[in-house]
Amino acid sequence: MIVKAISVKEINPALYNPRRDLKPDDKEYKQLVKSINEFGCIQLLIWNRRTKHLVGGHQRFKVLLAQGTKEVEVSVVDLPLEKEKALNIALNKISGDWRQEDHQTASEGDGRVATALPQCGQQRGGQR
Repeated sequence: MIVKAISVKEINPALYNPRRDLKPDDKEYKQLVKSINEFGCIQLLIWNRRTKHLVGGHQRFKVLLAQGTKEVEVSVVDLPLEKEKALNIALNKISGDWRQEDHQTASEGDGRVATALPQCGQQRGGQR
C-alpha cells in the first residue's frame, strides 16, 4: 500500500459517488467533525493516481476542507476508471452490524466513546 501526503488541490471528488452529500447542519456531519477534532483523520482517504479522483472518504474530505486543511495523507491506488468506480461502490456497500451488547459496553462511562462509536460504524460501512 502506498501512503502519500498530497495537496487537497490534487484531489477531485468523484461525481459518481453514491453517498448523500452531508451539510454542516446534518447530525452526521456534526458527529464527523467531532470525531475528527478528537481523534484526527485516522482513516486514510483513497485517491486514484490516474484520474485524480477521490475514491473513498468524500465526507471526511469535505470536513477537512471546511477546516482549512491544505494537505492530507491518502492511500494511493492506480486504477482505470471502471475499476475505480467498482472500488467506490464496494467501499460504500461493505458493511457490518454492531452487536448491541458490545456497543453498549464500549459506550458506558465515557460520553466521547458513545459519540464516536456510531461514527466509526458509519465509516466502516462506507467511506465518508
